[in-house]
Amino acid sequence: MGGGWWPDRPWWQPKYGNWGGQDWSGGLSPQQNGGVDGPEPPVDSSDEAYKRHDENKGHCDNKDILASDPDKWRKDCNKEANTILVDDLKRLPGDPKAWDRPPPQGQEDSATRFRKGAIWLFK
Repeated sequence: MGGGWWPDRPWWQPKYGNWGGQDWSGGLSPQQNGGVDGPEPPVDSSDEAYKRHDENKGHCDNKDILASDPDKWRKDCNKEANTILVDDLKRLPGDPKAWDRPPPQGQEDSATRFRKGAIWLFK
């Protein structure tokens, strides 16, 4: 990761790992990276879910949509991406040490708090 585990970002934009957080994909802000995701892999099982969420939401921005109502399609697509994220996060055990890919040592509390916040936000 370019700037260490927690690169500089505004305090009001919480993040976790390389994929969890607003305007945070692959360890970089796509808005500051030419509109593309960064190269960093997910750090744990929850971060894998955040990456899938980013990818799913990216499909919702497809400008070549063949739909009678593209705005409704995008809204429904985003809702589905959020539902998938919540389902993925709820499937993880409550103790992040029991995840298939646990968080880095010392980040368990951050992973738990961010996971709970994401479930609340996107439910």
